[in-house]
Amino acid sequence: MTHDTDEARRAIELAARLTQHPEMRARFEEILAVAENERGDANTADEAEERAVEQVRHLGQELMHSWAARKHERLVQEYDARRDTRRKGKKKSPG
Repeated sequence: MTHDTDEARRAIELAARLTQHPEMRARFEEILAVAENERGDANTADEAEERAVEQVRHLGQELMHSWAARKHERLVQEYDARRDTRRKGKKKSPG
């Protein structure tokens, strides 16, 4: 029973995390569609592999784009915080 509970918790957590990254969620849905041959257009293992590799490549590109955007935002926030700290520093006295 603990295993079922753990799996259910992990599924809920994954769904919540994917909600934060809709582009990745969509890509995972595409990967699952390939795995399930949802469109019925993969008649051979080679065709299925080609589609899967293409989807994984797109996932990698989207992942890196998302990572870079988050990294940039974090760096901008850190820079702004340091700049604000410097502005609040000791004032130079005249003369």
